[in-house]
Order: sequence, then C-alpha cells, then structure tokens
Amino acid sequence: MKLESILLFQLLVLLLISLKFISSAKEIKNILLFSFPGGKSHSFIFKELFDFTAKRLEQENPELEYKFHVIIHNYDMELWENKNYIIYGFGNKDEYEDKFEKALEMVREDPVLGYNNFNKAMVHLNEDFLKDNIIDKLRKVKFDLILSDVVNFITPFLRSELKIEKCIYLNPTCVFTWLFKAFEYNASYHPVIGTRFTELMNFYERFVNQLYLYGTKISYMYFEFTQSAPFREYGYTMELNPFPTDVLFLNQCVDGVHYSYSLPPNILNTGAILPKPAMPLKESQLNDFLNKHESNIYVSQGTITKILNIDVLYEVFNTFPQFGFVLSLKREIIANVKTIPKNVLLLEWVNQNDLLGDDRIKMFITHGGVNSILESLYHAKPMIVIGTGIDQVNGAVVAEYRKYGKGISRNSDITLENLISFIGEVMSNPIYKENVLFAQKLVREKNGKETFYYWLNYTLEYGYKHLLVPAYTKYSIIELYNLDVILILVVLLYILFKLFMVGLIGLYKRIFKENSTTDKNKID
Repeated sequence: MKLESILLFQLLVLLLISLKFISSAKEIKNILLFSFPGGKSHSFIFKELFDFTAKRLEQENPELEYKFHVIIHNYDMELWENKNYIIYGFGNKDEYEDKFEKALEMVREDPVLGYNNFNKAMVHLNEDFLKDNIIDKLRKVKFDLILSDVVNFITPFLRSELKIEKCIYLNPTCVFTWLFKAFEYNASYHPVIGTRFTELMNFYERFVNQLYLYGTKISYMYFEFTQSAPFREYGYTMELNPFPTDVLFLNQCVDGVHYSYSLPPNILNTGAILPKPAMPLKESQLNDFLNKHESNIYVSQGTITKILNIDVLYEVFNTFPQFGFVLSLKREIIANVKTIPKNVLLLEWVNQNDLLGDDRIKMFITHGGVNSILESLYHAKPMIVIGTGIDQVNGAVVAEYRKYGKGISRNSDITLENLISFIGEVMSNPIYKENVLFAQKLVREKNGKETFYYWLNYTLEYGYKHLLVPAYTKYSIIELYNLDVILILVVLLYILFKLFMVGLIGLYKRIFKENSTTDKNKID
C-alpha cells in the first residue's frame, strides 16, 4: 500500500510538471523566407531587415516563438549563416555563379533584350531547387507566412505545395511594372521600367510608354513560360502565378522622393530600409586620402551595371585635380588597372553607407540602384546617376526630375564632356544640395524597417484579404472601365437629346405655322 502511494504521488508530480510545461509552452509562428540571389544588395537588404525584425519580435512578443526558415541558394549562403535562422541551402555554387555572371554580362551589354537572357540563370535556379528536393524537408512544418524579395516561380510553388495562405512580396525597386496584374497600371502616368519618362508625359511619351507596357507584358508571358518549364518537367501541373494579386506588396519607396503612384491598399510604400546613421571611418588609408582634399567625390557603379570606361574616368579625374575621387571597382577590373591619378583612391570594397555619411564626401556618382539613391539622400549627398539598364534608368530620370543632381540614362550620353560638365555643375550649384537636404527629411521621416515590422505583425494577426481590391482582377474590361454604364448613359443622353430636338423642331414648326397664318390673314 505504501509503494502504491509513492507511485501515485510520483505520478501526480509528473502530471503537475507536464501541465506546467504545457501551459508555459510558447505558440510557434513559422515564417518562410526565399531570398533570390540577384544583385548582392537584394540579399543584403533582406538579411538586414530580418536581423532587425527577429530581435524586435523576440523583445516585444515574448509570449510567442518565431522561427525563420530561410531558403537560399549556396551562391549567397555565407551572407545568411546565423543562429537566428533555419537555413535550407541548395544548388551548386560554382556552377550557378558561372551561369549567373554570364547572365549579368548579358544585362550589362544589352539592358533591354539582355534581361530576357537573364531568365536562363533564373531557370537554372528553379532546376537547382527542384533537383535538391528542399520541398520534402519543408513539408514537415506548418508555415504561417511566406516572404520573397523578387518576382519568381519558387515562391508561388512553395505557397501552393505547402498551403501557405499569407504571402508578402518585398519589391526591391520603386518601379511597379511587374505588379501590373495587381492593380490598374496606367501608362499615362506610371513610367514603365527601363523608360526615360516621368509621371508627367506629353502625347508622344504616353504613346511610347503604352507600347513599352504592352511589350513588357508580352515579355512577362515569355518569362512565365520559360520559368515554369522545370516544374512541368518534374510533374507539377498546378498553375503557378509569379505575378500574384492576392499578396501584400511592400515596396522600398519613399513618398515624395520617387514618383507619386495611386496604389491599392495591399501595395504599400515602406520607406527606406537600408540607410542608417553612419559610423566613423576606421580605415587609415581612406581617412588619410580624404583629409588631403577639401572636397571628395565617391564613384561606384554597382554589381549589375557595366562599369564606365576606365580611361574616360581617369580623364575626368585629371580635369579636377582639386577634388579627391574614391573609386570602388570590382576585383577583376582593378587587376587590369596600371596607372592611377594622384587624386584617386582605388578600392575593391568600401562601406558605402559610412562613406556617404562622412562630411568630407560632397557628391556621389552612382549606377542608380534604389538603395544607392536612398543612401545618398539619407546623407544629403547630391549625385550624378549613370543608370542605363532596367530600373536604374528610372533612377537616373528621377534624380534629374527631382533635381537631386544630374541623370544619364543613355550609353551615348556617357561622354567626357558631359561628365566634366555635370560634375562642375553639381558641385557649384546650391540648388542640388538644397533639394537633397529636403529629400533627406523625407527619407528619415519613415523608417522602412519599422514599417515592415508593423505590417509583418499585422499580417500574422489579421491577414490582408480585407485590403485587397479584387475588382481590377475579377472584372472584365467592360466592367472595369464602366463601358456598359457609359454606353447606357450615352444612349440615355442621345434619347434625351433626340426628344429635345423633336420638341424643339415641333415648337419651331408651330411658331412658323402661326406666323405663316398671321401673315396670310394680313394679306387677305
């Protein structure tokens, strides 16, 4: 009897411990991320954003446990290795890097048609993903949300296969052409990606912009066909839409800095994500160089843009011996550089945000990527934007349009004369500094990380279906543009006009008849 009592007591203790454990167990939120290995800035932004988000969620929602599952190609694996994430790597890094670099070179050589060739690298990404069968590992988890940073086929595939209801897309640019299915993309005031137009176009520009939009839609049809091929080959027959309408789009745009867009409630501008207060420069070589000159200019052309002719650049630098030029170039280009002007510091890599935040830098010559423009404005640096491909063209035009500096959007305009003229103008004309100081306030007003954090919580708690405007995607073109209503109104107006004219003619005839009768009586 004593042994039974002891066993009963032990069972009771175990039961109490189990109840306590169950009651204290946190609810788990599983969030799936797919980071596309495009320009390095894409993955870098994504990583920075979720480093921030993971900390905030842990601090402000201690009753919940958040698990971030990151799908990443081994091409970008080093950037994402962190204890905060559950990493699912796939693909052959060396093989993909070779294909990806060749695709980027096509984009550099031909920023319009070359981008279609970039599809080949993306198709290889899909093949790597399916080949490594990541999906089987993911089926073991119930996901509350999926996030992605660019238009792709892997995200809709995962969403369909894993039955993930909620989805957020992070649009890395501030050009919305690839969202044309999600809202009424009006070519009369929405410049199409890669065009040199502003939100205020004349007839010719609206005509060409409309043709660009039609061409882009046809290009996207080709994109859908080529990208879906590997999934069909692996036996997946579900319809995959890389341009979904039922998602929440968060765009790294700053109101008042970029063009103004009329957007539906599920397409939101977050503000700038990446810029942050600058840290003091630690490199002694860089500090010593900046101290030698009263004014310094930073020059960088990004990872996708084809670099300017180095000989032309050196001629420009020699024209302004009073300025110091910090020039950031890729390793393979630096290896071929033989002579360097005395007023040039050639670097393979520099912390761009910290350098732009230094008071000794007075101007930025950039390729026009959205992050570079936002960082430049965050630190109030006038710029010369040399953007000749894809959304960088739009960036160059925005800089010129808003008078943040000068913009060059055609390869034919990258001349020695133009570069010398633009540097002289931007450095001497105070209007550019005034405008970037105003834009600085706008960029700093809305913290993109805070905005993203808010909408992530909002989506997890409430979803976003109530924000969708389904009419645009569900209505026929007749309903969408109220052509049936307009037709009825025209018919009614025609009937009223007809009745009015019949009455007017009748009244005229009556008056004419009475006058005729009166005249006849007078004659008699």
